[in-house]
Parts: sequence; C-alpha cells; structure tokens
Amino acid sequence: MIGGPQPLAIDPSGSKILGALQNGVGYFELSVVPLAVGPVSPANASVGGMIQLRGSGFVGGITATIGGKAAICSVVNSETLSCTVPNLVAGATAISLTNPDGQTYSLENALVVQ
Repeated sequence: MIGGPQPLAIDPSGSKILGALQNGVGYFELSVVPLAVGPVSPANASVGGMIQLRGSGFVGGITATIGGKAAICSVVNSETLSCTVPNLVAGATAISLTNPDGQTYSLENALVVQ
C-alpha cells in the first residue's frame, strides 16, 4: 500500500478512524480531533444573517473571522458552529477559525455575502 494507511471509515466526530493497512485493518483513535470545515449553510448570506459551519474539532473558546472581520459564533457541538455574518461588502469571502489550542483552519471563498 503506497503512502501508508488508507481510511475506510471515520466516525462523525473525526476522532476514530478505521483504516486499511498492508497486512490487514487498523483502528486509530485520535486524542485531539483536527479542526476542519466542510459545508457552510447557507452558502449565500446577508450581513447580520446566521450561518452554520459543519466540520470537526469545534470547541468552546473558538474564534472566527469572516472576510477578515471578527464574527460572533457559538459552538452547537463539536461538529457544528453557528456564526453571525459581520458587516462586509458583497462578494465571496474566506472564513478562518482558531481553537484555543492554536489549531487553525481557513476556507477561501467559503461564503458569498449578499
């Protein structure tokens, strides 16, 4: 198997991974779930509107910027973050997150501000 273990399944929290190894199957449990962002819903939002980010590794104390401006966010659970869109000009913009442990994640063109 070139490049090491190949993931077969990952639990919703992102902390448990079942992987194919060269000589069988392995189970891995991460002590720290990596910070990651997937879908942003809705993909288009107005200033002051609420958006939800789905991903992994969201914890209390997480900070977010949308278009380089601080956003007010609340952690719904480790996989969902709700944020209010700050005052921005219309157009596609990036979302950046930082967890208290220093993990960061940025997603370019993640949201279209109307």
